[in-house]
Amino acid sequence: MRSPVNWILANPALLPLASLIALPVLVHLFARSRPRSLKFSSTEFIQKIVRKQMNIKRPQDWLLLLIRTLLVATLIAIFLQPVLLSEKPLTAANRSVILIIDATASMNYPEGVQTRFSAACGAASRRIAELSQGECANVIFLKSNPESVFPVPGVNTSHLQDVLRRARCTQETGVLEGALSAAVAQFGKASGAKEIVVISDFQASTWAQESFAVPGDITLTRIRIGSGAGANGAVTSIQADPSQPLLADPVNLLVEVANYSAEEARRTVFLEMPDQRLQQEITVPPWGRATTLFRIKATTAGLLPVGISLNEDVFTADDRRWMILPVKDHIRVGLYAGDSILATAWSRALSVLPFVQLQRLTAEELEGDLPYDLIFLAGWSGEGLANLQRQAGSGSLSIVCAPKPETTAQLVSQLSSSSGEESSGTKSEVFHWQSLTDRIGAQIVAREDRLFTLFTKGNFGNFSSGRVRGHLSFNPEAFPGMVSLIQYADKTPALARLKSSGRGEIYLWNIPLDATQSDWASKVEFVPLLGELILKGRARAGESMVEELPPGGVTSLKIAGASEANRVELIGPDKTAMAVERSTTTQGVRLISAPLPTAGLYIWKQKGQVIGGAVVHFPEAESDLRLLEKFNDGTRANQLKTDDLLNRPHNESPLWPTLLLIAVTLLAFECAVVFWIGRKTA
Repeated sequence: MRSPVNWILANPALLPLASLIALPVLVHLFARSRPRSLKFSSTEFIQKIVRKQMNIKRPQDWLLLLIRTLLVATLIAIFLQPVLLSEKPLTAANRSVILIIDATASMNYPEGVQTRFSAACGAASRRIAELSQGECANVIFLKSNPESVFPVPGVNTSHLQDVLRRARCTQETGVLEGALSAAVAQFGKASGAKEIVVISDFQASTWAQESFAVPGDITLTRIRIGSGAGANGAVTSIQADPSQPLLADPVNLLVEVANYSAEEARRTVFLEMPDQRLQQEITVPPWGRATTLFRIKATTAGLLPVGISLNEDVFTADDRRWMILPVKDHIRVGLYAGDSILATAWSRALSVLPFVQLQRLTAEELEGDLPYDLIFLAGWSGEGLANLQRQAGSGSLSIVCAPKPETTAQLVSQLSSSSGEESSGTKSEVFHWQSLTDRIGAQIVAREDRLFTLFTKGNFGNFSSGRVRGHLSFNPEAFPGMVSLIQYADKTPALARLKSSGRGEIYLWNIPLDATQSDWASKVEFVPLLGELILKGRARAGESMVEELPPGGVTSLKIAGASEANRVELIGPDKTAMAVERSTTTQGVRLISAPLPTAGLYIWKQKGQVIGGAVVHFPEAESDLRLLEKFNDGTRANQLKTDDLLNRPHNESPLWPTLLLIAVTLLAFECAVVFWIGRKTA
């Protein structure tokens, strides 16, 4: 086995002294020796003497110049103290090396003429080149799912180096534990020396808690790539209020920008939509965050792509962020009339709201497809339970339920359960009608809830003015986690939100609207309350059509029929169609993408119309490019060298004694040459 040899300088700070090597040359070229004193009778002899004394013309002085230049160079080298390094040979007959190369997002940061990832691949390639014939190696790229070139270390090192030349960094995060486990498993029962080499920038935000535990018979080497903190800025979040606006509604977009540097940063934030482009200036404090607000209006209904970007810095991958804003031109509301009086009062109020598209439903229709944002169940006693439960659990439907008297709490509780589990104590609980001797009022008990934003200043009436002669009586403990929103004077909930294990919201309505039992339907706050209940409580069906994924994630879309699925395509950030797989199920066809490699918008389109999408976000932890100072095992990360030779066991041979001997020899030789030149010219 060969022992690679290299050298370093112990005093590299004195390297500028190397420029002094030119000093003997300059002195030799411009200095003249003193002419001998001669008696003359004519200037002709003086001219001959001067010509003979010009140093640059005398061939024997070139030897003197060479000796003096070498002497100065040797003296400078002594001060620099070069040290010869030779790797200690491993004693085992067989040797296997697995190199784990960090391919996560921060390795895309450019330093000099190459990125950290390119430098890491270069270090790995040099390490592989040092292997002797018959020694085994493998490369594992550290990603969200570690990617190994070979299943086990092999001798085909030329293929590994070819892979390293063609490798590309990702925008993913990585899990070291998975890569280390894969490397250890690949060694198996192999004999001989085993070594794992981890090559990374060791970014502080992602490596601080990593453990480098490996079996005792495996040598672990860490090679650090990158030297600076890497000043950077990033768009870290976009929030829309409302999150699912109606057409022409004003929308506030709150954009957060982070500054990962020690200097205050002034950035330009750009907003881009299909029909709008805005920009704002923002100042972000050192190592801090700042927010800016864009006020927009959606002019078209549908899934609206929104892009936010910064004026670019050196690390551009996190300077953009996207969202898909679901914009509706109306809200679809279904109404089941198990109680005709309540349903009529609801229908009359809902018809006043211009953004509501109302559809009455039968008990049979509750069993079928329910393409609604919200359903009002008037006098419900269990009709379509399984279907309602499934759609509410998926987030495609919210429900306002007014139970029929004598309905069990168990049925209502199951509406809010995605798997049909029963809450404790619900089997024996029922909703009883309770008549009251005196009329009682109600008041808001959850004033900070989003349903009551309009009512906080009293502009839309006073809830305490409504009176009822009776209401449903039930035990609130039958619904663990229930939030009472409006409450009667006798502490019975008039309107409550049930705790839901699904994504759809379930509201319990206990306000009678029969004119003989209540005057609520005639109160000014009644219609605004229904409007807010629809706007704030409706299902986020559009949002459920949009997935938020990390780089490397997979998006999918379910289509009812095969013919419709053939007309669907997935468009990537570069505006080109991507390959998808088709999986046929009993409910239709599911389209599944390949792993989505980079941050951006991925849009599902059918006949040119946007029907869904995925937003891939750059991982925020990868934006902070500060490097780790200390590992969990106490090793200081800043002591690791970028040259992997220095991280391995090696023999050190100082060269200054040899250089000193050479300098003495050159000095003696210089004296001899000067003496010889002097005698020859005498």
